[in-house]
Amino acid sequence: MPMKFSKSNTVITFCAEGAKKILLKSNEVLQSLIQKLALLKESRPKLFMGGLISFSVGVASIWLCYMLWFSVWIGIFGKLPGKKNLRHLSQQIASEVYAADGAYLGKYFTTNRTKVTYGELPSYLLDALIATEDVRFYEHGGIDLRSLSRVFIKTLVFQQQSSGGGSTITQQLVKNLYPRNSYGFYTLPICKIREMIIAGRLEDVYSKDEILTMYINTVPFGEEIYGIENASQRFFSKTPADLTMEEAATLVGMLKANTLYHPVRNPDLSQKRRNVVLHQLYRYDFISKNIYDSIASIPLETNYHFLSQHDGPAPYFRTKVSKEAETILAQIKQETGESYSLYEDGLQIYTTLDATLQSYAEQAVTTQMNQLQQLFDRYGTADITPEQMMLSLGNSKGKKDKKNWKKELSQPRPMEIFDIKKGTIDTMMSPIDSIRYYASLLRAGFVAMDVHTGEIKAWVGGINHHFFQYDQVEAPRQVASLFKPIVYAAGLESGKTPCTFYPNQQKVYDNKGWKPRNADGKYGGKYSLHGALTHSVNTISVRLLQEVGYDKVREIAQNSGITVPIANDPTVALGTVETSLLEMVQVYATIANRGVHVSPQLISHIKNAKGETIYQALSTQTSQAMTAQTSQELLSMLRRVVNRGTAARLRWKYGLKTDLAGKTGTSQNQADGWFVGTSANLVAGAWVGGEFPSIHFKYMRYGQGAATALPIFATFFQQIEADPAISQKLTQPFDSRHLASSQKFTCPEFMEDLQKLEPMQMKLAQIDSLARQVPVPAMVSTAIRQ
Repeated sequence: MPMKFSKSNTVITFCAEGAKKILLKSNEVLQSLIQKLALLKESRPKLFMGGLISFSVGVASIWLCYMLWFSVWIGIFGKLPGKKNLRHLSQQIASEVYAADGAYLGKYFTTNRTKVTYGELPSYLLDALIATEDVRFYEHGGIDLRSLSRVFIKTLVFQQQSSGGGSTITQQLVKNLYPRNSYGFYTLPICKIREMIIAGRLEDVYSKDEILTMYINTVPFGEEIYGIENASQRFFSKTPADLTMEEAATLVGMLKANTLYHPVRNPDLSQKRRNVVLHQLYRYDFISKNIYDSIASIPLETNYHFLSQHDGPAPYFRTKVSKEAETILAQIKQETGESYSLYEDGLQIYTTLDATLQSYAEQAVTTQMNQLQQLFDRYGTADITPEQMMLSLGNSKGKKDKKNWKKELSQPRPMEIFDIKKGTIDTMMSPIDSIRYYASLLRAGFVAMDVHTGEIKAWVGGINHHFFQYDQVEAPRQVASLFKPIVYAAGLESGKTPCTFYPNQQKVYDNKGWKPRNADGKYGGKYSLHGALTHSVNTISVRLLQEVGYDKVREIAQNSGITVPIANDPTVALGTVETSLLEMVQVYATIANRGVHVSPQLISHIKNAKGETIYQALSTQTSQAMTAQTSQELLSMLRRVVNRGTAARLRWKYGLKTDLAGKTGTSQNQADGWFVGTSANLVAGAWVGGEFPSIHFKYMRYGQGAATALPIFATFFQQIEADPAISQKLTQPFDSRHLASSQKFTCPEFMEDLQKLEPMQMKLAQIDSLARQVPVPAMVSTAIRQ
């Protein structure tokens, strides 16, 4: 039995008592030996001398071993963890992130390790582990003396490096928990002694089942993955509980040499090793001969599934969540007083993302960008300047490099490139050519948010996270006509009405001679406010901005979620403001939410490794950005944009039946295409463009927001309408109480002059109708204005 001593005994007292007992026992042994040696000296002198030398060497060896053990025990070669520390083992465990419905999204880790419980492990997996690694596991207390003798004789005496370590599973667990240090020539004996001492303490603290579970959760399987959960997912795409006996034996076999017995790279060697493990199960009576014969004959099959941080659902969203989670966790303390680590503490991050909507969003982006890229290859331009090329290269070494960069980077070399259809392609290409190639690829961003709570439901930050990690959802770009509803909101707040008329005339607004131009190039007549917004008339937007003033527009913009500065510049009315898709989606959510702005929310709650909730999101922050009346009138105007204006192809081309409001946007030279639309409960927006504004479509027909960004939104909502599980909630019509009275829209959208007002009023259609066949009024210009 191990020696016990009270807390009052000091280490010195304990060591003194131990040394005293050893000396007394040694004295007895020495007195007996001296008597025998005296007789041997008289009868056989040569044998006496040999025995004396052997005895001296033995005593010296025993004394050295004792001193080495004692030195390790008292911490000369590093402090050993006590039982108190071992009861609170801290391992680097990956944190997992989930969608709102519990769907697994991915993980954050420094060491790719995930815990499983003992009950989740099949019995034959644990049997295979014991039969192969430590068949006397349940019989020893952490140290197997038989294996230790084998190590001493083969490794230390005969210097056989391949003789095996002879470590028990408990000692191997210690090695996983406390990696070895180098002590020069004495590294092996010192490390072995450390591991044996700690193993003994572990056996006192934990049960055998707990030790097995900890070991199987910490053991490395190569490829920077640790633990049976990650290994099962990587090589067989299943959980440990679902492993078959032959699959379990394959993974246990890898523990001897991860690379040599890799089942994908070396399947023949892996199968042989697997059968060795199966034979061990048979040898030690865990399975019968018949079972061994039948399973050993099964061919090795894997379902290898490697997922990097760039793969899996919502990689851009997961990146955003990691940043927000780190900010949250920095304010939360553990029992130890330290903050939680997102990458090491095995947390569970629950987000607001809807897994179904995310899959619809990703599919919509992929579908549209595949089609759009083909058009861009024919009708686009992707000229980039040397400065832009240097920016893409990330080169900041100075003028000397700028002078020589073309020569240095013109040599072809093997590289992987991204193809919108085929994915990753291996090819030969120079860095310069690769930059030109990537410049020709359009980028996209899409985000969907709950109108009332601000919960993010879908987030697609680009076309491929592995190659393009810059998140387009948060990228600042000129928002073009998407900004106009803010100007119109300022007008309505200042006393204008949907039926306030403005002349459609060009006017110079600064000393540089700048004057706004309409997309169709037509001027004259008058537009009502609702008609001007429906057809995105630039002349009216600028005139309205001048009347209401920059301060009013700036106030509503900032209250609705826009954080960037807004200059006193007439071009602001046409959307020269550079802000992000995420902020513009907040603006349209504000309009649909009776003028109340809600901040985006990504994380609902966080649990620690024990399952305890350590963070619960509070109610979404809200503020009144505009009056309810203004939002009602503006929402009604934006419904007309969808039903008969610049976004009407949502009806006649894509056949959407959902009650929607929204706006298209196209920046100068078709560099940016936008669309943000909202239903009663869900707002979503899309952006399409190039890496730089110089990358754009040559023609408005292909590059306008209605042709680039709107189809992403349309495809997304088509899938929603076709899904009975969610369509009822997300396709509900707007509450009539949230819409302006139709009496406020009795005026025409456009009139040539006052004399023609009466006959044109008689031709007005029912503009509140969602029917596709509603005729366009005769006096309305059929030109699509962006």
